Amino acid sequence: SCVVAFPLQEWRQWEDRMRDLPLLRRETKRFFRYFLSGAVDSKVDDHGRLLIPANLRAQAQLRKDVMIVGMMKGFEIWDRDLWEEEMARCREAFDEISETVAEWMGF
Repeated sequence: SCVVAFPLQEWRQWEDRMRDLPLLRRETKRFFRYFLSGAVDSKVDDHGRLLIPANLRAQAQLRKDVMIVGMMKGFEIWDRDLWEEEMARCREAFDEISETVAEWMGF
């Protein structure tokens, strides 16, 4: 689990796309409840720090050392130990994942 962050312009695009989801579907409601309940507007302070609310730190199990990982249109913030575990899972499944993503991209 991690904290997902987007620049405001990218977040607005997410909002626009989420507005088109079927609001009466149980999955949509659950997605909104979980995903949007943690949404906060955060800014980097004068010292280059980003305040992550306590509930999001707890949810992502962020402890002392974290990893900030670029994700094309945003970034993720991971606890370092959890990041290393996730990377091990990614390495293990990379061939299969690569084939799937290549198909999505039309290769």
